[in-house]
Amino acid sequence: MRSKSKNFAGRRGQRGQVIEEYDRWCGRWREEEVLPSGTPLRKGDTILPSGEVLHRKRKWDVLAPRQGVTRQMAEQMLADRINGINGDFTAVTPVLQWLENLGVKLCDDCRGRLVAAIRSKPGAGRPAGSR
Repeated sequence: MRSKSKNFAGRRGQRGQVIEEYDRWCGRWREEEVLPSGTPLRKGDTILPSGEVLHRKRKWDVLAPRQGVTRQMAEQMLADRINGINGDFTAVTPVLQWLENLGVKLCDDCRGRLVAAIRSKPGAGRPAGSR
């Protein structure tokens, strides 16, 4: 029997799914929306400390026609589309949290330069060998 505990470490960010539907590539992903307190709970909803309800809604969109576009190209299109949802989790957040845990205080200008430097390096913030 599986534990119903929700206190486990999970991957930050998401990659979504690319599927071939008819003659086109479609992308699917989830977006979080915060609903007011008192909203009836649905499967998978989480109650936030403020009493509001966190719901993960499934979204999809057509990425490109199938002809002339490979799966890898469609995956890149989806990654570009959901980049705003993932935010800085992929590289910037772990570095900034590590500095904060060390007690390092950064001015806004220094923080901005650090974020730009991390984002400019491919694969920054990810363990070696990870995707």
